[in-house]
Amino acid sequence: MPYFTVVIVNWNGGSYVQGALDSLARQTFRDFEVFLIDNASTDGSVDHLETEALPAFTLLTQDQNLGFAEGNNVGAKTGTGDWLVLLNPDAEAAPNWLQSLSDAILAHPGT
Repeated sequence: MPYFTVVIVNWNGGSYVQGALDSLARQTFRDFEVFLIDNASTDGSVDHLETEALPAFTLLTQDQNLGFAEGNNVGAKTGTGDWLVLLNPDAEAAPNWLQSLSDAILAHPGT
């Protein structure tokens, strides 16, 4: 079971989605899985994703646009990580993002 489940909800995110995934591929902390929830995009944003550098990746395509909240719920229900982390499809995480989260969790147990 991974330490983090990272959920990205996409709807017509264009090339931004690949940027978000690339930033996850550069993470120094490697104990995570990624779920990309695609809310019935029509722009081809998930057609040719490069995900080989990710520790674990799952694309969950939806038949309709569930919206941001329900899309995240789909990822949360499917993920197996100890912690749930959300990343917007147009955001890029710093390489130490997950390591910093892990360090904070360890430094402040029970909070």
